[in-house]
Amino acid sequence: MKKFALIISVFALFAMSSCGGGTPDEIVVEKIDSNYCQCVELLFDEPYNHFYRFDRTEYFEGRCEDFYPNGQLKLEKTIVKGKNHGLQKKYFEDGQLAEVREFDMNFQIGVQINYTREGDTAYYATYERGELKDILKITPNIETVQ
Repeated sequence: MKKFALIISVFALFAMSSCGGGTPDEIVVEKIDSNYCQCVELLFDEPYNHFYRFDRTEYFEGRCEDFYPNGQLKLEKTIVKGKNHGLQKKYFEDGQLAEVREFDMNFQIGVQINYTREGDTAYYATYERGELKDILKITPNIETVQ
């Protein structure tokens, strides 16, 4: 019987050490950086009128980016209290700037400029509190970034 108890004890010790062992205090949990994400991870909640990431009742705040399959930056923007705020930039797949817009708590403001692949201005317009005020330049049939 002593031999059987010794075998069980050795087996139990081996099992504890081979399964990661340790105590719960030694388990490392990585914290998710909730101030940065890919923009495609954000959802817009119309009733709350804000972008969120995990819980629709809690707005997202921070920076988000999206990338092309080749790893090149496609979109970058800042979200404040769940709303687009500040400059939003889009890029062509080769990394060249394609579009610049400015937002004030989800309302487009200031100028919007769209560029051609050659770097020329294809579209230039002004906005005030989400309303288009004036188109200063528009070049038809120019490829833009979606």
